[in-house]
Amino acid sequence: MDKHTKQQIRRAKTVKARWILDDLSTHENKDIRRAVVKNPNVPRDILDRLSRDRDYGVRWEVAVNPSTPVDILARLTRDNHEAVYSALSYNPSTPADILARLIKHERIREYIARHPNTSRETLKKLSRDPDPDVRSEVAKNPNTPMNILDRLLSDKTWYVRGAVARNPNASLNMLNQIWLNMDDNDRNEGEGETWYLKQNPKWDNRKELEKMGLLDTALYAERWLLRSKTR
Repeated sequence: MDKHTKQQIRRAKTVKARWILDDLSTHENKDIRRAVVKNPNVPRDILDRLSRDRDYGVRWEVAVNPSTPVDILARLTRDNHEAVYSALSYNPSTPADILARLIKHERIREYIARHPNTSRETLKKLSRDPDPDVRSEVAKNPNTPMNILDRLLSDKTWYVRGAVARNPNASLNMLNQIWLNMDDNDRNEGEGETWYLKQNPKWDNRKELEKMGLLDTALYAERWLLRSKTR
């Protein structure tokens, strides 16, 4: 890339003048057009035009831009390039209804399950996805209903069960159930779901465990934590 092009890209990302952005948005160089999308001052009509750009990389930038208006994001769900509609699944501004439309695309369900705007209804559907990576993201999502978390505690895949412990809404009862249902060898060796349990600060709350009548489990957990810290 020559020096002049680099200067134009830097200019496209920061310039405020409408007429310059307008001019750069039709530049023959796709990298310059992509840079225009990243400009925080880019007007809506220019974003709209670039969302129809012949280069999918430019459209990708529009799809992932948190400032892109919702109606433009909605239209990009119908884009014919996987990279473009996939970008919507990790745009933090993509609303729940658009994310719900995207679950028909198998390869991006994991990102949708992870998204903070994904609705409870969509998470419910994704909790039965055949891919355990998708189910594990559902288990970690704070929007997931408690009854779904309860069901995922019995999931056939160990790291889906463990992922419930990464959910900030997981109760001590749920953490205890994960612990008690673990394989004895994994529990003794600090493997499997134990890593997930250790990430949850509630698991260190011995007093609460005692109040729940889980003293023996708490002592067992205490020994495991002590052992893991000395390794």
